[in-house]
Amino acid sequence: MEVPSNGGMLYHEVQESKLCAVHCVNTVLQGPFFSEFDLAALASDLDCKERQMMLEGGSGAGLVPEESHNVSLDGDFSIQVLEKALEVWDLQVIPLNSPVAEPAQIDPELENAFICHLQDHWFCIRKVNGEWYNFDSLYAAPEHLSKFYLSAYLDTLKGFGWSIFLVRGNFPKECPITSSDASNGYGQWLLPEDAERITKSCNSGQRPTHGTRQNREISDPSSQFGEAEMLLEAEDEDLKAAIAASLMDSSPAPAPAPAPAPAPEAASAEVGTSENENKTTSEENVSEKKPLPPPPLPDLCLSGEVVNEIADFIHSRTNALLSTSKDIALGKDTRMFFRVAAYLCVLSVVGGFTDFLTLGYTSLLVILTIPALYEKYEDDIDRYILMGCRELQQLCVKFDVEYLGRVRKWIFDFEKQKLS
Repeated sequence: MEVPSNGGMLYHEVQESKLCAVHCVNTVLQGPFFSEFDLAALASDLDCKERQMMLEGGSGAGLVPEESHNVSLDGDFSIQVLEKALEVWDLQVIPLNSPVAEPAQIDPELENAFICHLQDHWFCIRKVNGEWYNFDSLYAAPEHLSKFYLSAYLDTLKGFGWSIFLVRGNFPKECPITSSDASNGYGQWLLPEDAERITKSCNSGQRPTHGTRQNREISDPSSQFGEAEMLLEAEDEDLKAAIAASLMDSSPAPAPAPAPAPAPEAASAEVGTSENENKTTSEENVSEKKPLPPPPLPDLCLSGEVVNEIADFIHSRTNALLSTSKDIALGKDTRMFFRVAAYLCVLSVVGGFTDFLTLGYTSLLVILTIPALYEKYEDDIDRYILMGCRELQQLCVKFDVEYLGRVRKWIFDFEKQKLS
């Protein structure tokens, strides 16, 4: 029986500012693996690579954008940042409408995780210990989804313009980060029973309309963003400054513009503000330099069936080779004898003209060119090959009758005289 991951508990993060992308990545991995500073660092790397590619492609310096297209100042991230974050754990993000994800479109229950995105909101639908849950960060707890409802729910989201991505790979079985080492303040571990109790409590009491949230998404999918905006009106200014500072570390600094001299009162206020910003920046640099946990290594092993199949194949081929060699040595298969002799003669002649390395390069050249030439002149080559095979067959029959037949007759007469 398979042991439940993380002791059968569910990891869920509630909405903080506009960090739904961070919550989405962590709930896919089922643990507090990434912070907003980690994703901001990944976004900064992507921005640098994009600017470098645009410069190398011949774009003018004035056409290279200074603002980031992978992270906004309020904490929203692009799908490229989420892909980079999940690649650290050997996970692949695939659009659900791609041909590779066609089996997931037919039977999504066979997969393990989906990422959903519309406008500036991200959330994931994840299978944990054989059960599906909606880990929307706007919910107080994960919401259980039945296997039958999963397919209908995904179809409904697609119908209202949601972008859905499939996540495949080796998901972490256990969270290597303890709550004391990586507590982000908005993550919590819940038992499935506790999550169900919290969901029912919110549906019936504190959040009377939340029980019909999915139905409201169907009728008006943008309604949830109105609620989110109301909840997030007082955004964290320190978070904006932190993300902006992390982006400024890797982006070229613009030329400073001359500014009028501040008044004495304003100068003192600016000194205090700059000290606070320097303190915040130093804390961010410490957080950014915190190493990510190493990705899990897959278990590599060969099953007994594979080893037995390989052994049987080698055993049968070796016995066939030994049997053929015995027949050749005893003169029971004259054709095979001359065939092997001809092959060895050709091999010795070729080996006399070249070395092993040159023969390998020539063989590679033949392998790369012959199929292309054959595909181009297939009809002509087939005709000439058929004519050559017929002539060669006639020549072999003639050689067998005129020469090999005489040799066999001579051997037969010699054995007959010896016996007599």
